[in-house]
Amino acid sequence: MCHCAHRFHSPRSHRLTRVKAGISALPAAIEPTSWSFFTIGDWGSGKQNQSQVAATMGTWGNLYQPHFVVALGDNIYEEGVESVVDPLWTSRYCSVYTDPSLLDIPWYAILGNHDYYSGHSEAQIEYYRERMDPAQRWVMPDHYYTFRWPDVGGGRSLQIVFLDTIQLADDTYRRVLREDVEEGHAPPRALRQVEEEGTEEEREEERPPTGVRKKGTRKEEKEGWGGGGVKEARAKRKQAQLDWLEATLAASTADWLLVAGHFPVYSAGHHGDTPELQRDVRPLMQKYNVDAYLCGHDHNLEYLLDAPEGEGVSYFVSGSGGQDVYGVKKTRETVFAVAESGFMHHAFLKGGKEMRVDVVNRDGQVLLSKTLRQKRKQTVTGKGGGAGVIGGDDGMIVEVKHSV
Repeated sequence: MCHCAHRFHSPRSHRLTRVKAGISALPAAIEPTSWSFFTIGDWGSGKQNQSQVAATMGTWGNLYQPHFVVALGDNIYEEGVESVVDPLWTSRYCSVYTDPSLLDIPWYAILGNHDYYSGHSEAQIEYYRERMDPAQRWVMPDHYYTFRWPDVGGGRSLQIVFLDTIQLADDTYRRVLREDVEEGHAPPRALRQVEEEGTEEEREEERPPTGVRKKGTRKEEKEGWGGGGVKEARAKRKQAQLDWLEATLAASTADWLLVAGHFPVYSAGHHGDTPELQRDVRPLMQKYNVDAYLCGHDHNLEYLLDAPEGEGVSYFVSGSGGQDVYGVKKTRETVFAVAESGFMHHAFLKGGKEMRVDVVNRDGQVLLSKTLRQKRKQTVTGKGGGAGVIGGDDGMIVEVKHSV
């Protein structure tokens, strides 16, 4: 595995400019009063990379006062947390992001593959539901959910749909888990749990009523409780999320519509593309005119396109928030890729008509600035707190309110 600091710029006509500017020379187009947020993935490592990126996020936070942080998975290394009181909550999260600009805003989080390795991924959801965060900033109401902000400038609204891509890409998850077990980055029991018995939550879903025995083949009964067992439960769970995703995208009237997941649709990094997301999620994003897909997983910073600029979805990989970085390679979709630790800053400009994405390394240098222009029809929205919709495993939709 290469950890060299490679950089790649596409030779395509929409090549972007790499800005060689430190934090003292901020992008002129962004004003400190702009409505903005941060994205960071693969961050809770406990390494120096994490603390350096956190410090720079604090510096930028004081300058731009972001409204929230999107945590793109692999929140706690190497295998997530065991419970809501796991000491790693303090050492990898609470005691690291301590700048006031990062303490007083929500952190909208999703699960990554490492967050599943402990077998207790639900603990990150319960951490929110039980309000265990001392700063009350952690937000993960379910495996997948969505929030909407009514005014990011000029009365234009933003909606972000948060996915559990581990549940959507089971084959990719198993492949990555096997690699991580072989390389010592995941416990062997995590692989046994997936291949033999499933998680306790999955077994409970398939457990028959007391006194009733579901019959199946010997292999099926090993996988669960007959009739396909855990394998069938996983397939149903995946389809429920895809159905919810399409319904959510179809119903959206937001001026800006983003989707966030851990696994990338496209990536120039070590792990590369995710075939399941290309097959199942990409067509939905194209159909419903999604502006951008935000993700992590590969430990680098990337901007990718699979269609002419302005006509398709923009893909951003922000996966180097704390772990060792991966090398990058040239792919057909890659416009920009860099093997450096950092995060991304998304700011809405010109009355919400544009979203500028700055790729920022751990030293505060802007490696790339890309401006997306609004392509969805504007709708009339009000001002005030953010409204969110939570999606559960059963496909139910519940409206929630909170201030942002």
